[in-house]
Amino acid sequence: MPILMIDNKTKILYLNNLVGKVYKILPLYENETDEMLKVYLGGLLIDINSANVLFNGILIDLIIKIHSIYVNDFDHKQVRKIVLECTNLVKKIRGELESDSS
Repeated sequence: MPILMIDNKTKILYLNNLVGKVYKILPLYENETDEMLKVYLGGLLIDINSANVLFNGILIDLIIKIHSIYVNDFDHKQVRKIVLECTNLVKKIRGELESDSS
């Protein structure tokens, strides 16, 4: 399999988009059926897991946190906490990449 490489600028653009995708979990949890939430989370996990290869494994903590929502029946408070942790984690990774690019 060929090794794909993406530059930090492209990674930062992906992470900017990812913040919104992760935050979208919360209104889906609040307003949609469990099935709709599971479908969204499943797709998001596939996306992030694929990106993780291109990010040299730095997205693993994010995958674990989102997977915990996918496999558990958390209450609103727990889901909100995890979603905010995830968005903060993505922003932290983005900030580190921005620093590396400077």
